[in-house]
Amino acid sequence: MNSTNSPRSSSFLSCKALLSTARPLAALIQPRLGFFWIIGRMPMPRGIGILPMFWVHLLCRGGKRPPAPTPLRLKFFPANSINGKPGRFLFSKSVAAVKKSAFSLIEVVLALAVIAFAITGIMGLFPVALRSAQESQRETRATLIARQIFSDLQTSPATNALIATGTNLASSGNFKTESLSNSWTNSIGYDEAGLPVGLMPTPSANFVANISSTPNVPVSGLSRIQVDVEAPAQAASTNRSKYTFVTLMRQ
Repeated sequence: MNSTNSPRSSSFLSCKALLSTARPLAALIQPRLGFFWIIGRMPMPRGIGILPMFWVHLLCRGGKRPPAPTPLRLKFFPANSINGKPGRFLFSKSVAAVKKSAFSLIEVVLALAVIAFAITGIMGLFPVALRSAQESQRETRATLIARQIFSDLQTSPATNALIATGTNLASSGNFKTESLSNSWTNSIGYDEAGLPVGLMPTPSANFVANISSTPNVPVSGLSRIQVDVEAPAQAASTNRSKYTFVTLMRQ
């Protein structure tokens, strides 16, 4: 039997003729209407001509024209006489289309620039947060020191007010006494835990408490007690953080 007159050869010729008619029509309609053509595959029935099927999906994106479709490459695989599988058409992307879908060097550089800019901004916030945390810790410690000084002055007699200069108050060298009816000033050093370490200057001090008394202010019989806590103690006075606390006590 002549191979040119076989049903399989006639099916291949009819498919080829149909394809030659459909491809120019798809090339004409597709760019103008902005369609995505998804062309599937279908096994060829035996004994009858092949009828390829085309699925056309309209993608509506708010009236915008969708991107250009990916070019497809048609390949025909003849029937397999060993396992009885019919011939079929397969469509695959071209090499140019695969390369076109990758990122360009400019896109990669721009993405890295945006990431570097964002990371730089985030890293710049760390020193600010660290300084804020240190300032908050100093303010809390200064408040505790001032509260301790006011408590010592209020619990002792007004004519013999006690000011601690050390942790061991049983020793006479670890405290001073002042009269609230007189005007006086003392500078006491405190460590990081807020404990007194001696009169200033003291190399082990982290905080400096300047305590001053002004009698008969604002009225007679009262003394204005002011405590200025500064930190760090070893820095110049112009470079210290200063916290002021004021209270009134009876003489």
